[in-house]
Amino acid sequence: MTPEQLVGPAHGSASTEGVSRETVSVVVIGRNEGARLVRCLAAVNAMDYPAELLEKIYVDSESTDGSTVRAVDAGFKVLRYNSEFRTAAGARNLGWRAAESRLVLFLDGDCAVDPNFLRRAVPEGLSVGAGAVAGRTSEVAANGKAAHRSVVRKLLSIHFEVNHRQTPGWGFYPGGCVLVERAGLQAVGGFNEALAATENIDLGRRLFESGRRVWVIDHLVAQHDSACDTWRELFRRNLRNGYWFELYQQRLRTASDAVPHRLHGGTAKTVGMKAVGVLGAAVAGGPIAAALVATVIGALSVRKRRRKIQRVRGAEPTRLADAALLTLYDLAIWRGRLRGCAELAMGRPGDLRVGTDWRSV
Repeated sequence: MTPEQLVGPAHGSASTEGVSRETVSVVVIGRNEGARLVRCLAAVNAMDYPAELLEKIYVDSESTDGSTVRAVDAGFKVLRYNSEFRTAAGARNLGWRAAESRLVLFLDGDCAVDPNFLRRAVPEGLSVGAGAVAGRTSEVAANGKAAHRSVVRKLLSIHFEVNHRQTPGWGFYPGGCVLVERAGLQAVGGFNEALAATENIDLGRRLFESGRRVWVIDHLVAQHDSACDTWRELFRRNLRNGYWFELYQQRLRTASDAVPHRLHGGTAKTVGMKAVGVLGAAVAGGPIAAALVATVIGALSVRKRRRKIQRVRGAEPTRLADAALLTLYDLAIWRGRLRGCAELAMGRPGDLRVGTDWRSV
């Protein structure tokens, strides 16, 4: 029996032509996503899942580009989210708490869901008793084209392919686009609205601690269009993500935590030691010695990431350039993490924002 033919013990569930009859609430969040939101909403309406079993909710964070009108035209119920400090976590909480279905599919407004994801995820998740079902995410350029129109997009594509890749089976990281059991959300209180990033990692940890785990399937969940095409945009994005990830990690180190957090790998202490090594070489041997030490560290980092890419791609050849790009991406993340460490050490952790939106830096 295939996963598509399995139906779990849901209330009133039945199966018609191999499709689970479980209702699903689709919660899309967004703010001024423009054409990306149009594509996101159209992808939801094009899913290979009975339309009568879908509850469609769009949570808007004070958009000024007509997003709410687009959502209404696409058949979505619109909820307006405003807060002194807007976060993706807060928008998602507003959405699922207004939902009525047993299962909730979370989507960001810059993502287009794969048409077959629910058809695979719903019956398989129910059959194994999962608290959430996650899968793969891929980076695409505008209009759903392959992400190769810029080096930055290619870098993001490699990041999603490698850093976010999970082994199919039981896991803990749900990702931003994920199918979650509503009872689990209620049990853990939903997303942590105090987190401007890493809220998905935090949700996975708390689901795990409540006895619910994430079931990872080898299937595409959604295509992500970051609209990130310049190095400045990339480094701002990674500075913010790395910063919040480190603040979150610091909080966890003071509590018992059985869940491994490997999304951005390692500890800030390790990177700090490498930085001290370069500085020590500079003091002892001058700029040339520092450059040699930095080159060795960089070469080892590229080698490590090349092996990581090869594990994901299998027999497919891995170019050295791809490993170098992934190393550069991780360096930008570490810049944010080290900033978080510095602010914590000085006793004045900030919130890395200027405006009221979580994307502000």
